[in-house]
Amino acid sequence: MSHAPNQQGTLAVVHPPAASHPIVRDLPRVTEMGYGGTYNAVPLADTATPLMFGKTGELPAEPVAWVNRYTPSSRVFFSSLGSAEHFEVPTFTQLLRNAIVWCLGEGDGGAAPGESAGVLPPPPRRPPHSATVLFTGAPLTGWRHWDPGRQPPGMRLDRRAESTAGGQRFDAGRWPAAGNVLTAVPGYGDIYSEARFGAHRLHLEFQLPQEPEWVPGTVRGTGGVFVAGRYEIELRGPAPESAPEYRCGALNGLKAPDVDAVGASGTWQELEVEYDGGRLSVWLNGSRIHHDVVVTEPTPRGFTELPEAWQGKGPLRLQADASPIRFANIWVSE
Repeated sequence: MSHAPNQQGTLAVVHPPAASHPIVRDLPRVTEMGYGGTYNAVPLADTATPLMFGKTGELPAEPVAWVNRYTPSSRVFFSSLGSAEHFEVPTFTQLLRNAIVWCLGEGDGGAAPGESAGVLPPPPRRPPHSATVLFTGAPLTGWRHWDPGRQPPGMRLDRRAESTAGGQRFDAGRWPAAGNVLTAVPGYGDIYSEARFGAHRLHLEFQLPQEPEWVPGTVRGTGGVFVAGRYEIELRGPAPESAPEYRCGALNGLKAPDVDAVGASGTWQELEVEYDGGRLSVWLNGSRIHHDVVVTEPTPRGFTELPEAWQGKGPLRLQADASPIRFANIWVSE
């Protein structure tokens, strides 16, 4: 479905790059909104800037408040929040008041999507001679855009609640590539490689962003790597001890990593995966965290079926969740 369960409620979090925007700068950084789940709102338009993300349970985060300046003089605000219960939450009513004032022309601010500063460069690597190189530097080529409204399917959509139909269509991957770093942009959708693979070994490096302390663990450093487009290896900062199946390196929601090998935010970390079509082994920062795990059904939001033309092979897919995770040195050996 494309509307998260209402009973689980929504945790609304101000997007750190937009924390200085007039609409959200005086709001609590984290608010339990109560009854009402998130809507599928990805992908946002190129001219949109997300202000808040919402999280319902452990489903991927969705934009719940954003602005769109499609011309220099335009000021458009949108929120997918708004259940009857939300109007009893002071944060929500203040959000609406702030948005009205901003739309009338008072104030400006907030960072543009994908901005970064002081990023530690990735280590230099040389891919194996026979490897298929998917990314080692700009420009970004050979990647396609994916969101839950697109094919191949990664979830069952209830079209009554699907909010992206009829909107702008994107085909090429939308993430910015600068130098030898590729950055996920929350709200802009996932990307997947045009190249597809059967049995293979994947190598990539990632950097979890250094986020403010107020960012809760459920959305801190969140993203993912979908092997063959189907099996997500979770990328995230520290996760609650009560949810090991969502720690960094976990097979999302299914199996915790055998050891905790995640490095510090802001450092470059190395992920390697061996996949033979039915089993996975995974190494994180040189430590084996999964060994010969049998995989049959896709993890949540993994491709539920592959096009017949792909002949059973799948692409690498990278997820944009709530954090601007950076990637580098991506290649596959068959």
